[in-house]
Amino acid sequence: MKLDVEVHGKRLIRHCFNGEEVISYGQPQLGGNAHAEALAAAANDKMLSEGYFCLQSESHPVEFRKIEIQEIQP
Repeated sequence: MKLDVEVHGKRLIRHCFNGEEVISYGQPQLGGNAHAEALAAAANDKMLSEGYFCLQSESHPVEFRKIEIQEIQP
């Protein structure tokens, strides 16, 4: 199985699983729960301009291998 996540700044984020796009979106922003709303209020902005990648599993152990991060040239 292969998961690709492409991040092109704020304008496009694309998730592909085994070569097939499963979701894409742009303009990521904080919101949806009290914690996110408090962060947005403290920053005086809901729009995200940076962040982190996080790998996790739900309910079952998962081993990740061959994790690569590549910079995509425009």
